[in-house]
Amino acid sequence: MNHLRTRAPWVSAYVKLAEFLGRVLGPDYEVVLHDLSEPNKSIIAIANGQISGRTVGAPMTSMALQAIVNHSHETEDYRLNYAGLTSGKLMRSSTLFIRDEAGAVVGLLCINFDDSRYRELSDRILKLRHPDIFVDSNFAYDETAGALAVVATDQASEQFPSSLASLADEVLHNALDASPDTDGRLSRHHRYEIVRKLDAKGFFRVRGAVKEVAHRLGCSSATIYRYLAKIAEDGDSPKPGREQ
Repeated sequence: MNHLRTRAPWVSAYVKLAEFLGRVLGPDYEVVLHDLSEPNKSIIAIANGQISGRTVGAPMTSMALQAIVNHSHETEDYRLNYAGLTSGKLMRSSTLFIRDEAGAVVGLLCINFDDSRYRELSDRILKLRHPDIFVDSNFAYDETAGALAVVATDQASEQFPSSLASLADEVLHNALDASPDTDGRLSRHHRYEIVRKLDAKGFFRVRGAVKEVAHRLGCSSATIYRYLAKIAEDGDSPKPGREQ
């Protein structure tokens, strides 16, 4: 169990709770505490981090950023049993929204359950009773991103980045759904649309995001800021919380 000391009064109690839950639930449960004041290094405590490979200082997930931008946290106190994906493993994830005295969300307490060992055991037991071909056709599944769509068709899966670069990889991959120009370069319109999609996902709330995106898109940070200004001017931007 690792943790960092911060100033917020709620932190110390939740750090202890995360440590407690990690020890009580055991090594198949990853317990993660996020401080939303620093999205690019939001993890301030983690138990059983070997499950996702993350450590203290890793960033928020893209799904958490999206929840904040969409204000879905304003109408619910927690989110239960949604799909998470790490290292090719499908996990069952749940998140508690931590609020301050004014009711604003200041942190997240997340529990990610890796039940792969139990599914393997379940498959073996089924094969004792049924022919392998029946089990393979009806119960077993390949734990890849493609197979995950079959398991959870009604929602996107959450992935767990260990750094800003890996978070950028995930978010940019989802945003790059149009083909670049024939000469292999992105057009101005294409870059603008990518920035708009990233802004809608809350990616620019993360410190260093502008520089990272500019590098990935082959343009200057000033260009990204111009795009963001136009997006705000057109009224197509989540507020507040962009990187300053």
